[in-house]
Amino acid sequence: MIEVNSVLFMGLWELVLLLLAVDVVIVVRFVIRRRREKASIERLVALVRQDVERRQQETRNLLEKNMVIVMKSWKKPPGRLSVKRNVFIRPWLTFLLHVIM
Repeated sequence: MIEVNSVLFMGLWELVLLLLAVDVVIVVRFVIRRRREKASIERLVALVRQDVERRQQETRNLLEKNMVIVMKSWKKPPGRLSVKRNVFIRPWLTFLLHVIM
């Protein structure tokens, strides 16, 4: 039978407990960071969804001033441009949501 020095045995257990405490701290920090990122993404998605009208108005202004495009009925949003913008933005938001959540 192998004899283990009691001081060495106690030292090994202290090392195990110390490493366990470090692991707990790492996991807690990871969970907290993930919650913050998830909350940030949810706020961003909410802002984007509620701000559609202002962005459409800015698009109209940009097209009228800089590109001298005048449409007969500006009451409805420029459909193709909005669709193209959404086609560009949605995959990025989906990617962020899936990577972080």
